[in-house]
Amino acid sequence: MKREVKIEVANKIRALMESEGTNWVKPWASAGRHCNARSGRPYRGINVFLTGMSAAAQGFTSPFWNTYKGWTDMGHQVAKGSRGTEVVLWKPISKINAETGEDDQVWLIRFYNVFNADQLATTFVANAQERAPVEPHEAAEIVIAETGADIQHGGDMAAYSPALDAIRLPNRDDFTSADGYYSTAFHELGHWTGHKSRLDRDLTGYFGNPEYAFEELIAELTSALVCVDTRVTPEPRADHARYLNHWIKGLADQPNAILRAFSAAQKAADYITEADDMALAA
Repeated sequence: MKREVKIEVANKIRALMESEGTNWVKPWASAGRHCNARSGRPYRGINVFLTGMSAAAQGFTSPFWNTYKGWTDMGHQVAKGSRGTEVVLWKPISKINAETGEDDQVWLIRFYNVFNADQLATTFVANAQERAPVEPHEAAEIVIAETGADIQHGGDMAAYSPALDAIRLPNRDDFTSADGYYSTAFHELGHWTGHKSRLDRDLTGYFGNPEYAFEELIAELTSALVCVDTRVTPEPRADHARYLNHWIKGLADQPNAILRAFSAAQKAADYITEADDMALAA
């Protein structure tokens, strides 16, 4: 993903976080994963954050969303005066490669307004949806491999050790979804970028203090940005949600914290994807 698109997406999250302040809560706390009402397809990447924060701000409890036309086509009417929530759509298109003359697939980013089922003037009853199968994500696998990070699997915890410069993750089969695995891996890779041999951030914070919470915010935002880049759905762990919520509540005393956190997260996300970009260019 081009840097300017990454910045645009990051700015949207930052604006929502700044405007909602302490109302920002983990978006996965609702009855189900936020998804398209017609297809049941879960929202991916940054859309989990955008719909989650909008739901928290407006008190929505339904995980189902659709465009105005989408609801109309399903026989439902959006209530008058309802405010839409902007989401991101990645759309593949074919483009002729000027050098090879072959068709290349490129991705365009589009923004659409969607409405939650709670905003309908009619009652929406969802059909039961099957859980998406757990499958490897090729783009995410390439990005992770190209970092060269020491990632060890096993046990029941996910963590990065600055002293060992190593990441520990549970076995893949212990995750309930591929989305959860990759977003967790990118979160820990976010911490990994802070090592003194890389971006040299302060990783000395301890559990419960502002420095620790701030680093958790950086890592979680890094995961969101890289998940957008690779089109993986982020599914942060509940304990990280508590860290983020704790930090967000303290932002009133440090008005520049959001700017600093996103700046650091963008650098970390760029560092993680840089190796893959160089490999593809070689």
